[in-house]
Amino acid sequence: MSENDSKFTSEILPFQSFDLGEFVVLAIQNDPTLQPSTKNQYIKAIENFLATGESLTDPQALTEYALSVGSSTRSFLAAAVTRMAQELEQLAKSSAMISGAHMQN
Repeated sequence: MSENDSKFTSEILPFQSFDLGEFVVLAIQNDPTLQPSTKNQYIKAIENFLATGESLTDPQALTEYALSVGSSTRSFLAAAVTRMAQELEQLAKSSAMISGAHMQN
């Protein structure tokens, strides 16, 4: 392993302790297209789901939870999960670009 490879590995190490719930909440808080009240509803829906101890990456748990709450909460949760997916897609694209640039050097 070269010195550059070692440096690159240490730079990506923080992703091993990635907290998806925190990531989603921050993404919602930093979204300039959302009104403060909407941000609060999205965050509340995510936090209430996470309080069940289930994972945001478990589609069955999300579905079961969504069926157990009211339609308004379900809508906010669906929108928040969609926002999460968009942010994760952007993160993956950014990481791929960084990896590609690293591989070219």
